[in-house]
Amino acid sequence: MNLKTQGGRLKLLKQVRGLLEAINALEPDQPDHEPSTPLVGAMLQTMTNERLIALLRAVAENPEFFETSRSLSRRSDLFDKIIITKGKGRRDWVLRLHTYNLGSSPKTVQEKKAMGTPQMVRSDIRASNLGGTLKDDEENTHLHRWRLSSRFVAGGFNNVTWDETPDAEEQQPGVLGKYMIPATAKTIKSGGSQRVAQNVGYSKISVRRSELYLAGDIVTYPILDPHSVNSGLAALTGTTITLAHTGQGIIDDSYFFAAQVVPTVAQLPFAADELKAAITLAVTRLQLIELNNALRATDRRFAPLNSFETELLPRLAELVAIRLSGGTQNVRRLAQMVELPFEHLTRIIDMDTAALARLITESQAALLNQDFAKDSRDLLRRFPPPKLAEQALRGRYERTPVNVFRPQRR
Repeated sequence: MNLKTQGGRLKLLKQVRGLLEAINALEPDQPDHEPSTPLVGAMLQTMTNERLIALLRAVAENPEFFETSRSLSRRSDLFDKIIITKGKGRRDWVLRLHTYNLGSSPKTVQEKKAMGTPQMVRSDIRASNLGGTLKDDEENTHLHRWRLSSRFVAGGFNNVTWDETPDAEEQQPGVLGKYMIPATAKTIKSGGSQRVAQNVGYSKISVRRSELYLAGDIVTYPILDPHSVNSGLAALTGTTITLAHTGQGIIDDSYFFAAQVVPTVAQLPFAADELKAAITLAVTRLQLIELNNALRATDRRFAPLNSFETELLPRLAELVAIRLSGGTQNVRRLAQMVELPFEHLTRIIDMDTAALARLITESQAALLNQDFAKDSRDLLRRFPPPKLAEQALRGRYERTPVNVFRPQRR
């Protein structure tokens, strides 16, 4: 199958949809029995970045797949969600790409000076993908209506699994309101920008375990377990991207927990041109990740999780600066000057220029804002994460996380 042709990419997309239809046909309407989970994990393992790029391009190229994606793709507090393909029926499965925000906010000169000093304060407050702030872990806790499996394409995050004790007394320690929210598909007719939340009672929430998922992991999330996602380690992991499969809905709606009344949950739909741009940006990011992975195989400078942002993009920014300042235009000489092998540097020829420029610009702004850590020690000194995230970081290499179906290869 030639993934460089439009016909080859569409064929792959249809094959993936057919495979997932067959896998999801095994699903019973029982939340405690998951016969298809190993098959979904194996399928996600085969979805290399090259194939993922082809799938995204096929969505952009085919009007039917594109319109389905546009109707359900959304921006939320945690991530941008691009729908790749979905099943049919009332409780349908979905294959989607999630790109998480770094969760960092612009720092003042005083804040930058305080980094790594006794004046540095551990903070549970992180920037929202929609411009606001994310609250602490308990208030990001939620229950999905379907089974979720993910391949971590890049980065990583702290996942906290919680125990829920329902029918708790309000205003007691650890007790939060439990809210029901409708599926995204139910909000399309109303514009899809808000999901109305309905309070259904109160529950006591307590930590069961805190774990760190990393690039290369295949993760399955049991439907009965409340969990929360924390981007407090993003300075170390860099941007997180996951390829997610959500199975057939076992229940009709999802749930989340909050200390205060939450009338609605924001989610922003994409206009057609916005989705086209988002897909192009995702493709370009994946192409750069593939380039970064190739460099990592032979150059230890690209070993850190965040080397995409701290090594590759800064070198590309330097290359652009040299060319714009009237320096040498010889590509081989430029490759030597920015210390990138010529055979790898030529990969950028196939990348979208505008998307590449945007990623380089965003990377430079993040570096100026001092958003990244050199290693775990630097993270704990200059970017003290929430306690649960620190616990997950320290425990990652002592044991494989419980929900990791296939851990990253070391």
